[in-house]
Amino acid sequence: MKRDTFKNLFANKTFRLMLILFAALLLLLVVWKVFFGSSKISAETEHEQRLAALLQTIDGVECISVMVGEENGVPVNAVIVIGGEESLLARSRVADVASAALMLEKSKISVYPAKG
Repeated sequence: MKRDTFKNLFANKTFRLMLILFAALLLLLVVWKVFFGSSKISAETEHEQRLAALLQTIDGVECISVMVGEENGVPVNAVIVIGGEESLLARSRVADVASAALMLEKSKISVYPAKG
């Protein structure tokens, strides 16, 4: 009896269409959550996001990756990889800005050029 009910339900084109649309919507939601989800899922800290946005504005910096080491929410060191102009001036500016923004000594900040 139950089997006949399911057969009749799946024989209905409207039901099949609604089921496919529901599955597509669910898949879209999962993809969005994985790739474009909230900042809670992101591994970046607030310090890293804000510093990367600030450093992106420096002349000669095209792309940037920032990792800030923290203890109890306070920055203790930073590693920065910059892409773009490979000059000592750009690297020095990045180190200066990061030092001031994070209130760290320059010796606690490492700046490296990106490969390629």
